[in-house]
Amino acid sequence: MRIAAASALLLCFALGASTSVPEQGPLAEDKIPAAIRDAVAASDRPDADKALDAGRKPAQVLAFFGVAPGMKAADLFAGGGYTTELLARIVGPNGKVWSQEPVFRRSASRSRTPGRAG
Repeated sequence: MRIAAASALLLCFALGASTSVPEQGPLAEDKIPAAIRDAVAASDRPDADKALDAGRKPAQVLAFFGVAPGMKAADLFAGGGYTTELLARIVGPNGKVWSQEPVFRRSASRSRTPGRAG
């Protein structure tokens, strides 16, 4: 199973290396949909989230994915909910957002015992 997964991953890298996609700069501010601009600029967003905006560029990311009012969206590995909150603002009352943050637990049978190779 591991060999098949590694082979598939290698194939993906090989195919990716053989194609090229022209690099594009960020969208102009006037090209970002109003629903996204309004969500990011909302005055009632948490200050901690607003402080992250410069580095995360949420308007650019959400515009790239085409998030719009009425959509259904999922935020996988949501962490503290930074993107989930923006998605909810954008999709509005007629849309739906699912947020998921997995909890990984190491099973007892797979845990390592000190002093033993595993």
